[in-house]
Amino acid sequence: PHLLCPIATDGEETRRMVKLIIAEMERRKQLFSRYSGRYICNNIHRYAQLSGTQLPLILAIFDEVADVVQPGDDLEADLIRLAKLGQAFGISLILATQRPSSSVMTGEIQSQLQTRFVTWMPNNREYGVVANVPKEIYSEMERRPGLFMVYSGAGWRFVQSRRVPDRKLEALARRISRPALRWQHAAATEKHSNLDQ
Repeated sequence: PHLLCPIATDGEETRRMVKLIIAEMERRKQLFSRYSGRYICNNIHRYAQLSGTQLPLILAIFDEVADVVQPGDDLEADLIRLAKLGQAFGISLILATQRPSSSVMTGEIQSQLQTRFVTWMPNNREYGVVANVPKEIYSEMERRPGLFMVYSGAGWRFVQSRRVPDRKLEALARRISRPALRWQHAAATEKHSNLDQ
């Protein structure tokens, strides 16, 4: 029920989804500009203070981003733009891949990521070159399910995640689901979506 648009299942749908999110970011930029003459309004929280309207937060999740992003294409440029500007407008990204490579997760994208989760990788080069994990950290990494090296403002640390069985996830999905949005109907969604409500 919380989906902004249908789940994208191929490159074309992913591009449509990203364009929809960029359009929403531009719409929010216009809303913020109404207050720029008298006040500093440069993030979603300040906008809420000034306008009395809390805009919904948007989380865009890209599973297997390496399958759809090609270096130098429009999608990469749009992702870089969202990574640079999105947070101020209440838009966050999760970019996930099992095939990290510096050609997909370019330095420009990586420099905008505030937090990184890195699991065990068979090739030490991927830790250092692709994920920018320092050797003193990845040399202590164990091949254990759910163990992550996590980078945030506090630096690198190890975090053990908890496994949630598929049956629990499926039960939760059934409980909160509604009829699935489809991209063939998305034109109306894109045209008439009102994210203020």
